[in-house]
This record gives sequence, structure tokens and C-alpha cells, in this order.
Amino acid sequence: MKFKLPDIPKDRKDLELLSKEALAELVWQQQQVIEKLIEEVEGLKGLCNQDSQTSSLPPSSDLIKRSEKTPVKKEKESDSNHRKPGGQLG
Repeated sequence: MKFKLPDIPKDRKDLELLSKEALAELVWQQQQVIEKLIEEVEGLKGLCNQDSQTSSLPPSSDLIKRSEKTPVKKEKESDSNHRKPGGQLG
């Protein structure tokens, strides 16, 4: 979304030369831009918090974060408990 930014003097001295009415208009325009940006940020935050549980997205679209992933624990196999794969011979 494009916002029309108000024409702002680049130097503080130029700002000091503006009339009170011009400064009030500048502040009002900046406030309008800030409100639109806040609305957009809130909307984007809502999109970031969506996953397959909170929207109609399929589970394959979920992004798994490393911190959320539970580590898979492998059971240690000792040599005496290890069996060869396959069925009974004969």
C-alpha cells in the first residue's frame, strides 16, 4: 500500500521558518500516515499468526520453527538386544 507522504523540509531551520498553520497541517498529515501504517502493521501481524489451526490453510503450509520442533529421541540399542531383520530361516 502506497502512502502519500507530506512534503517535509529537510532541514530544521526550514521547519522553524514555517507558519503555525503550516506546521499544524504537517502534523495532521503525518498523523494520518501513522494511523494508516498502524492499521497495516496490525493486519500483517494477524497474518503472521495464522497457521493451519487458525485459518483455512492446509497443514503443509505451516512453517515449523526449530525452537518449536520437538527433538526425536533415538533409543540406544545395545549389541545384545540387536536382532537381525527378517523372519525365521528354514
